Amino acid sequence: MQKANKDRWTILFVTHSDSYILAQYLAQENHISFTKY
Repeated sequence: MQKANKDRWTILFVTHSDSYILAQYLAQENHISFTKY
């Protein structure tokens, strides 16, 4: 299960890099940490 989650996040990161960057921006705006990604 843990490996599956890791692969899922990797796929999300690779295929939605723009969304990831946006999420990082929003995280800074809202003071939320996304370091686990």
